[in-house]
Amino acid sequence: MNINKMLQVARWEFVERVRTKAFIIGIFITPLIMGVFATLPSILASRSDTKTKTIAVLDQSNMLVADAQVYIDSRYKLDNGKPNFHFEIIPPNTTQEQLQAQYYPRVFNDELIGNLIIPADVFTSRTLEMRSENAGNIQDVNKIERGIQKVLVAKAAEQNGIKADVFEKVSKSIDTKQVKIS
Repeated sequence: MNINKMLQVARWEFVERVRTKAFIIGIFITPLIMGVFATLPSILASRSDTKTKTIAVLDQSNMLVADAQVYIDSRYKLDNGKPNFHFEIIPPNTTQEQLQAQYYPRVFNDELIGNLIIPADVFTSRTLEMRSENAGNIQDVNKIERGIQKVLVAKAAEQNGIKADVFEKVSKSIDTKQVKIS
């Protein structure tokens, strides 16, 4: 078979495909759809909350929830000045069955955004458990996680004889200022 004939057939096939309406529409619609799916999540995530979100918290360690509420209240506020999150404290002796019976329906009725469980061994395990209908709400979970981690680390420092204000100074994060040179 001759290479020239193969190239002519390939060219003819290409031109025939390019002339179709489906190809022309696909050439413009595909980038548009990709652009929408790339920008829509960031637009939705950047919307600010308008009302305080309530979370039922079961603190099995009996040490973190009050201080975490204070820290989160001071750090995350709505545009109207109210706190972004409110912790509804679940009694520490609540069983799994009671949690499911009393608090899960409130999540489904949108009274609560979820149930946060702080295990008794949180100082060693460094794990929390957030149970919610919308497991994809990463932004809220990260804010709550940061608040509890801040309090957890401060309490651990205190237990090891380091004063909270000294620890705050030495553990302050570094901010990098980026400057464009030209």
